[in-house]
Amino acid sequence: NAKKYQTEIMELKNMITALKKSLDEGNSRLDQAEKRISELKERSLEINHRSKRKKRKRVKISKEKSLS
Repeated sequence: NAKKYQTEIMELKNMITALKKSLDEGNSRLDQAEKRISELKERSLEINHRSKRKKRKRVKISKEKSLS
């Protein structure tokens, strides 16, 4: 009887270990996804900022041409 319980306990420990590993892998993937999203947001902001600067420059040049 004691042997049976020891076997069950070992099986439960193995299951817990496997679950922890799965959770760690899932958390790692989530961290990677969050990092990538952050990088893409930052890049998007940079592109948007550059685009606004170019637009302001074009408007300024256009105004200067119309004044001359």
